[in-house]
Parts: sequence; C-alpha cells; structure tokens
Amino acid sequence: MTASAPGSAPEASGEHGTPAAGPPQPHGSVPRRPVRFAQGVKQADAPPERVSTGLRSMDAALGGGLEPGRLYLVADGPDGGASLLAAGAARVTAFEQQRTVLYRVSGPSPADLAARITAAHLNLDYQALRAGALTAQGLAAAADLGGHPGAALLHIVDGCGLDAAALADLAQDLPGLALVVVDRLRMARKPGAAMSGLEAVAAAVRELTQLARSHRVAVLAVVDTADPAAGADADDAFAPDEGELLASLGADVTMVMRGNYLLGPFADIVERDLGTVGSEVRFRIDPTHARLRDLPPPPYHHAWAFAGRPAGEITAELVAASRPCLERRDELPKDVAHVLLRLVDRVDAGPDEVSVDQDAIVTVAAGRPALPDTEDGRRLQAAMDALLGHAVARGFRAPAQERNLSAR
Repeated sequence: MTASAPGSAPEASGEHGTPAAGPPQPHGSVPRRPVRFAQGVKQADAPPERVSTGLRSMDAALGGGLEPGRLYLVADGPDGGASLLAAGAARVTAFEQQRTVLYRVSGPSPADLAARITAAHLNLDYQALRAGALTAQGLAAAADLGGHPGAALLHIVDGCGLDAAALADLAQDLPGLALVVVDRLRMARKPGAAMSGLEAVAAAVRELTQLARSHRVAVLAVVDTADPAAGADADDAFAPDEGELLASLGADVTMVMRGNYLLGPFADIVERDLGTVGSEVRFRIDPTHARLRDLPPPPYHHAWAFAGRPAGEITAELVAASRPCLERRDELPKDVAHVLLRLVDRVDAGPDEVSVDQDAIVTVAAGRPALPDTEDGRRLQAAMDALLGHAVARGFRAPAQERNLSAR
C-alpha cells in the first residue's frame, strides 16, 4: 500500500477502427469519434470483468459487482457503513483479484485505511491493531501483509486539495487500473476541502463520471449527507427529499446506505433512468474486524425456496422428464416413482401448490437413487439434480446432514 502513483501509461490499443482504450484522452475532453452501434453490441456480448464490493448480496443486486466505465455514488446515512464498503471493495480488488486500485481518502487517514484493510483481510481485532496490542502472531501476520502482491497494487492518496481532475491525472500513470475510490465527497462546504459543497460535489460527479468513461474503470465515491449543525451553509443543506437531490447529481448508480434499530444496516440501489434495482439489500457491520459481512442465509423453507420463475422452469423440466419414465415405473425405485407420480398428478390437476411435492423429491434426490441408464433415465437424473441443486443453494440439507450437524 503506497501513497504514490508510480508506473507508466499503457500503450494505446484498438481494433477495427474503434477508439483505443489507452492512453486516455485529456481529462474533460469530449470524444470526437462516434462509437458504432455494432461495437456497442460487441462490448455487451463480452462485458469487462467487474469489481467485487466484497459483499455477495451487494454484487448480486448490482448485476455482478461494479462495472468498469460507471460511477457508483454511495450516500452514507448514520451507521450506514459506506466507508467500510469502500475499503472492502478496495481490499478485494487489490488483495484477492490482484488488480490496481487508486484510493483517495479525506475522512479516515491513510493509516486508518491501512489498519482497516489489514484487520478485515486477516480477521484481526481492529482496535487492538491500532493500539499495537496484537499478539506476536497477529503482529507478524500484519507485517507480512505488506509483502503481499496486493499491497503494491493499492495506491492511497491523501490531501484535502486533491480534486477529481488531479485523480484523473494520477490514474493515467497506473496501468491496469480497475477501481478508483473517493472517500469522501461532502455536501456540507468545508473550507479548504476539495469536492465539498453542493456545487463542488455536482461538478465532481461529472468529472468522476468522465474519469470512469475515459479510463474504463469502476469509480466508487462516498458522499456525506449535509449536516447544518456541523457548519454547512444553508444553501448546501440537503433538500427534504434526499432521493431527489441524489438523483439530480446524475451518477450511473446511487447506493443509499442506512441503518435502524429494528432492521439493521441495509442499502437501496437506484440506477439512473431505471429506478430501484435493489431494495433493502441487507448486510451486517463487523466492527471488530472493520468490515461489512453478508448475512447468513435464512433457514431453509420450501415455500420461498421454490417460489419464482427459476424454480418453476426447473419443475417444468422435471415433470417433462418424469412422464416417459413413469410409463415404465417398475424400472424406477419405489420412492422415486411415488413422489414423481404425485408431482405429475398434481400438475395435471391444475395450478395448485406443488412445493410440498418438490420438497419430497428433493429429499429423495439427496439419497442419490439409482435410475435407469437410458436416455430418459439420464434426463430424469439431470432434472432431479437441478432441483436438488436449487434447494441446496437455498439452504436445504438432507435429514442425514441435519443429524450430523446437530451432533457436533
């Protein structure tokens, strides 16, 4: 982890007459060459690798993580955890994906950020790390992290006067840059601080969007809500409708992170022009290790496990695969024939609830029954495996597994 941005700009490349990916155009310039529609379709067919936020739930709501070329604005409410999300995305990108990150801090210090990333990555106690009170083993592990390949890929810059244009200049000197983090923009004007105050934040959003486009990099920017009691000018304070103000900034995606006593922390994700794409995406804050974590999956229940279109499509294939095998049901194990016959009869009777039958089939399928080694039998095996896999992904455990777990 370094405070400088060494390296040389990558060589320009491009094919079939399309604009080269690098070096990027001067910051703030408008591309003069149009992009053909066919090239846009080609890019959509082979999208670039996304950057993980470090949360499976958040990545899923974002369609697979942070997409290069887009600006993600994270609006932070009280106890929302936006800085921890930013640090988590940087940690995963540099230390797990081993891709380059540029991280601009103006809230936590570089030492704070390094300690958070170290604690999160090594599951160390953050406060003990900051106080120098770790065990000898923990201190050795923290020291060794400085030699990790990811440490050389995480570039931390600090300074109140460092604005979006300066970040764009630094980005040109970092080949293979995958993520730019800005923590944080401040809606309340702070004397001497770049990217603070409503007008400056709006300008920064425009410039960071251009940075994302020209460098084909994901940009994650944390923005504070204004606090007049903390010295914000009246004209800088948030309007009553916070969502409207955030939408007016024009970020590609806005993630509003909140928390309350009953529900805990969650995020609402809004994509420009499309509206809400993720509602109340939940996670938990792990203050001991200075990170955000996914919630454990809820206990398995067939009613929600088999709700929705994917389960319906799997069930429809299972019914279709069952019919030819049921014509020769004497070749099937008795328990398999019994549950499949019940399922097919229920489906043929009308649009009644079939989840109970699905659940029974999952239980039978978990026992790996021997099915006929024929084309029809193999199709039935694949259909039963698909149903079992769907249930396992939603927390199903076979009775034997449940007994083994309870005995531990």
